[in-house]
Amino acid sequence: MNAFPPYVPKNLDNNPVYPAACPIDNIITVAASDEFDNLASFSNYGPNSVHIAAPGVGIDTTIFTGSTSSYDYKDGTSFAAPFVTGAVALVWAQHPTWNYHQVRDHILNTAHKGLLGNKVIAGRRLDIGAALVDCNNNGVVDGLDVYNHTSQDCNGNNIPDECDAPGAFGACCLPSGACVDHYKSYTFASAHGDFLGTGTMCGCSPGCGIFGPQP
Repeated sequence: MNAFPPYVPKNLDNNPVYPAACPIDNIITVAASDEFDNLASFSNYGPNSVHIAAPGVGIDTTIFTGSTSSYDYKDGTSFAAPFVTGAVALVWAQHPTWNYHQVRDHILNTAHKGLLGNKVIAGRRLDIGAALVDCNNNGVVDGLDVYNHTSQDCNGNNIPDECDAPGAFGACCLPSGACVDHYKSYTFASAHGDFLGTGTMCGCSPGCGIFGPQP
């Protein structure tokens, strides 16, 4: 839910806005997050009343000005909510016999938790990949693997560590499966050139990938 003029975000726990605050179980109340997984400056929040955040800053979308259609980057919870709506549709398509309780719980339980602190319930940010993908083929989607602790997630990226192949996204597990307990942030590129950014990798311990320590 967007804050309204003068654009001072409100804690919906104390200042409920409807229908977002309706006490019914078929609602998912969505906050907006930015590219750094921070709460967007314009977004309302609520550690007990807002279920999840989704990207809502700098979203490439269609615009119409006069008689011209074009694209532009826009901000708003109006852009965050459709991501969650799309996720619901994808999960329901994958599980057509589920009821809305199951779909809703699945979206929330597979979200990336702890990213937004106490701004939304469990600090959740939507993670549709973790809701749909079973990277290690164990019959459990990645987000539930992490949520239920059936797989380790040493580097906190909401992906089971066995899918973070050394040399790919910087897995922090030793070959034995044990997690190393010292992490350092590095900027690194994958051997296949499909990732470039700041990632969490372990230091010089065995099994830490092909990158090695970098300044």
